[in-house]
Amino acid sequence: HAFIRETLIEQHGESVGGAVQILYGGSMKPHNAEALLAQPDINGGLIGSASLEGESFAGIVEAGEQVT
Repeated sequence: HAFIRETLIEQHGESVGGAVQILYGGSMKPHNAEALLAQPDINGGLIGSASLEGESFAGIVEAGEQVT
């Protein structure tokens, strides 16, 4: 994700490249959400099947709250 951010900044400047929100494109689950969201160039993630299970989705939300 740092590579994506750096490329955006190189091609479009700091004001654009630094402002773009970058999402983690893999499967975010309760057990990996906090570690992923804590990375500096990940601004969110795609929630797949975990969004269909209330307990799993709540775990991801809680992980996000710990990071912010």
